[in-house]
Amino acid sequence: MEIVSLWVIAFFSLCIFSYLYRNNPFYKFAIHVILGLMVGYMFLQQVTIGLEQLVVSPILEELGRPSPDAPDILIQRVLPLLVASLIFTIFVPERRWLSRIPIGLLLGYGMGYMLTKSLEADVFKQLNATLTQSITAISGDSIFRSRWPAWGQFLPGLSALTVIGLTIFYRFRMQHPTIRTIIYIALSLFICSLADSIMILVGVLTVLSYFFFSFERRGLVEEVSRVGLVFMMVYFGAVFGNTVLTRIQIFIGQVDFLIFKWLGGTWQALFRG
Repeated sequence: MEIVSLWVIAFFSLCIFSYLYRNNPFYKFAIHVILGLMVGYMFLQQVTIGLEQLVVSPILEELGRPSPDAPDILIQRVLPLLVASLIFTIFVPERRWLSRIPIGLLLGYGMGYMLTKSLEADVFKQLNATLTQSITAISGDSIFRSRWPAWGQFLPGLSALTVIGLTIFYRFRMQHPTIRTIIYIALSLFICSLADSIMILVGVLTVLSYFFFSFERRGLVEEVSRVGLVFMMVYFGAVFGNTVLTRIQIFIGQVDFLIFKWLGGTWQALFRG
């Protein structure tokens, strides 16, 4: 039985790979079988979860063990099912307008639900994470400082205090080139220690400025938006590279299956079994 499953998987794999030659009947056959199995599985899951677990089983349970809240529970289960069944009136031309009721309810509820979830996950949490990462001067989970030795975690605070202290001392007490050099070095260390936080903040602000269409981009706004375009190109390039790498990894794994598991397993089953 195992050798049969290996041959089935290898057959469909080779049918898919045959598209590299041209669009042929073997490739079309494999695609139709895979899509048919996927649609059938999703339909079975929807029927099992949507009807049996959420409607049929609760109704039968309430009918078998009636309670004071049974009518309300039955209404809560049956009424949505009746409203959802109106979708099938789309096949009746005279009553086709009834199918807009469940579609409208589904889209309205879905858009409202997804809007709140999107605002919470994509806007508020991202904004909080960006600001927190940008304004935190001493952080152990920084991208760069996490790779530094233990003493390096205190570098942002020490360099900031050095800059502030020497600046006050230099401004009000004395003027000396050495003090100025130390201030510049400490300021450079402070900026380098927060390079990832500064980069995240600059990237967010510049990318947002690229999509700000309330007025025409000119002068400084145009230059800032170009910086945002550079950040977006770097991100898209990283995403594309990761996608290509993932596809190559899948291809290598499938070739490994065909050579070692399919051909090797068949050889062992026929000549060493």
